[in-house]
Amino acid sequence: PTTPYLTGPNQPDVYTKPRYGGAGFTVVHYAGTISYNLVGVLKTNRDTLRPALSFVMRGECTQWRL
Repeated sequence: PTTPYLTGPNQPDVYTKPRYGGAGFTVVHYAGTISYNLVGVLKTNRDTLRPALSFVMRGECTQWRL
């Protein structure tokens, strides 16, 4: 199921899941389409992430898991 804050009726699709699965996402905005790969992001940025963001990225608040 799609998360309500990502898409909704009469709203553009600005976030997309990776085409072939994996740990990443794509953002579509005025400057173009940007893809982000999340493999290893917690390991390399653990000291700079706020605890709440780390909680979300571990998958405890989202369907996407690292």
